Amino acid sequence: ELVLETIRTASTFAIANQDEFMKKVRSASQIRQAEAAKETERKLNREKKRIAELDTIIKKLYESFAIGRITDERFDTLLAEYEAEQKSASVSDAESHLSSFEEDTGRAAQFLALAKKYTDFSELTTPMINEFIDKIIVHAPEKIDGVRVQEVEIYLKFIGEVVQEIKDYTKTHPYAI
Repeated sequence: ELVLETIRTASTFAIANQDEFMKKVRSASQIRQAEAAKETERKLNREKKRIAELDTIIKKLYESFAIGRITDERFDTLLAEYEAEQKSASVSDAESHLSSFEEDTGRAAQFLALAKKYTDFSELTTPMINEFIDKIIVHAPEKIDGVRVQEVEIYLKFIGEVVQEIKDYTKTHPYAI
């Protein structure tokens, strides 16, 4: 019932309030992008550090070549490898930004199209679960002020997490597990 109600609520809201739904998904997307930006910044810092290390290595390689410690062939091989590593480090940052942007652009529209596909939300079917649900996480129940509380995280495809809190669910729904 909880899964069906979550799908029904999200779909009904998406269809009835398309503009606001788009804003909410974009807002959630911006939060995900902010988290991705932090990770990208960490990665960029690591890559900058590695590039600086490679610059130092290349300088030492030139010195070793200049004083005759290594052969021409060995110098050319090592230099090519280090320069290739430097180029790949700077490219990976741009690729991660591009992939996250492409991933976030169509989420709301995809969910809206899926919601419009279903007209009857009276019964939860296997195809509905497969198309709407990304994953469900059920946390252990807790007693808060004498009331049994259980958190359930429902992740809908395209739009992400919807957290539900079940308070004393077994009293209101005796057939619940």
